[in-house]
Amino acid sequence: MKSTLSDIVSFMHRIPDLANFAEEELSLLARAMSVGDFPDGHQFITEGERGDTSYLLLQGDVHVTRRSEGQRGAEFVERLHAGAMFGLLALIDNGPRAATCKAHGPVTVAALPRNVFNLLTNANASIGQHFQFLIARQLARDTRIFNQAIQEVMRTGNKSQFYGILRAVSYEYRGPERRLEERRSRADRRL
Repeated sequence: MKSTLSDIVSFMHRIPDLANFAEEELSLLARAMSVGDFPDGHQFITEGERGDTSYLLLQGDVHVTRRSEGQRGAEFVERLHAGAMFGLLALIDNGPRAATCKAHGPVTVAALPRNVFNLLTNANASIGQHFQFLIARQLARDTRIFNQAIQEVMRTGNKSQFYGILRAVSYEYRGPERRLEERRSRADRRL
């Protein structure tokens, strides 16, 4: 995908998580990101490893997997489509990655390393504020879901239900528009 800066800004403008960014801010963000094409199977994020880059999927699909509790191999969590942002917490935290993200077919991705993010947000407080909100919203969802899972385990003692609730986190990250699209798709299949 050979994209111009204006193509990327236009694409970013349609992403709900970036809707509060001004045109100038999206332009600065697009210039700060490095865009690349990657082949099927390219691994962007490896579960358990430390990372320093966040990604915006411009074209193609990325599969997200996690190691299965008590089983060998990885468990499929979700498929990310164009417009998805992943690895966001790496911009502020050097902790281990929670999942593995791998290209499923050829993809085009815009990468934002932490050091570039820091320069960008130090130069433009408004962009920093928007990203703080995105990250805070993700952390709030995590906290709410983990609290529900812990309460359920304490109430029932059922650990398998705990892991099921944690897997539901992936559904939360799909965003309201993708969840609506998925519900419509399921309804269409029932007809």
